[in-house]
Amino acid sequence: MIPAPPRRSRRRAYPTVIPADTSRCRVGSTEHFGRLSRGDLDWLRQDVLEPLNERIKASAGTQQAATFIDLYESSQGHSVCDGDNWAEGLTARGSDQLSLVHPNAAGHRNAAHHVAQAILNAVGD
Repeated sequence: MIPAPPRRSRRRAYPTVIPADTSRCRVGSTEHFGRLSRGDLDWLRQDVLEPLNERIKASAGTQQAATFIDLYESSQGHSVCDGDNWAEGLTARGSDQLSLVHPNAAGHRNAAHHVAQAILNAVGD
């Protein structure tokens, strides 16, 4: 019996949902972040999202067969508040459909591209 190859894991960062320039976010708009202030958004990005992504990246470095997939950098300029958004706010743009700050189709395409690349790179190793 041939042994299975070693298992590889992938750690994926969260995408950019809050822009560095929160003045682009419309306070009070459910298509963005509702009643959260720009100061709240800065805090969430700087003190929650970015450190969380760093922890995920660091955890990938502690395992021999782990790969870090950086969706944060690849989604810069496509936040909830950007014109070419890859994530929706509390509601999807132009509708009252709840999305609760999740990637839209373009965000999923970006994630799929980077995850597929990581898998193809691992197969080539």
